[in-house]
Amino acid sequence: LVEQKQSINEGEKLFSRECKSCHTFGDNKKAPDLSGIGQHRGIEWLHGFINCPPSLIYYNDPTAICLYKEYNKVMMPAFIDKLSSEEID
Repeated sequence: LVEQKQSINEGEKLFSRECKSCHTFGDNKKAPDLSGIGQHRGIEWLHGFINCPPSLIYYNDPTAICLYKEYNKVMMPAFIDKLSSEEID
């Protein structure tokens, strides 16, 4: 239980540091609402998009293209050099 709480706290800190300026839960004015994101997108897709959003657009991923257009062609930064696979999970 202590380890689980520690993991949650680390995740909250990471979200605040890297994601919160654009993403929220329950609001999607600036970037996609992340509520239930794991139910809407597979883990493999999420890893690819978080690591390098432009690559999904380059390879014509329909979801990535739709998000790009929906949010006024504002590109999410790539986190490939900032976040580990475990941090994304």
